[in-house]
Amino acid sequence: MILFHRAFPNIQRISLFATKGTYKTMLYQTFLNKRDIETIIPTQDEQNKIMDIIYGIKAGNRLDLLKKDILKLAENQIAKNAQGIIAGCTEIPLILKNGEIDIPIIDPTLILAQRAIERAKK
Repeated sequence: MILFHRAFPNIQRISLFATKGTYKTMLYQTFLNKRDIETIIPTQDEQNKIMDIIYGIKAGNRLDLLKKDILKLAENQIAKNAQGIIAGCTEIPLILKNGEIDIPIIDPTLILAQRAIERAKK
C-alpha cells in the first residue's frame, strides 16, 4: 500500500468510517500506525450512526437522508482535525464522495481495483 502514502503524503490524522467489526480487527489502524498516521475512531454513538447508514443503504432507504447523516458525521471528523476519511466499508462511497467535504475520501475498494488492473496489465 505504498500508493496510499504517495497519494496522500501530508495526511497525519485520518478518520475511519467502517463497521464495528472492522474497528475491532485493527486492520486499518495497524497499517496507518506503521506509517505514523493517527487513526481517528468515531465515538460509539458515531459508530452506531455509521452502522445505521450502512444498513440503510443495504435496505434501500432514501439515500438523500442517509447522505445528510454521513455528511454531518464527516463534518464532525473535520472538527476533530481529520485530514481525510477512509470509507472502510463498500457502502460508504455510494453516498460520500470526494469534493463533497473539504478533505479527501479514500475508497480502499477503488484503490484495490485500480491496483488489480495495473497488475493485470503487466
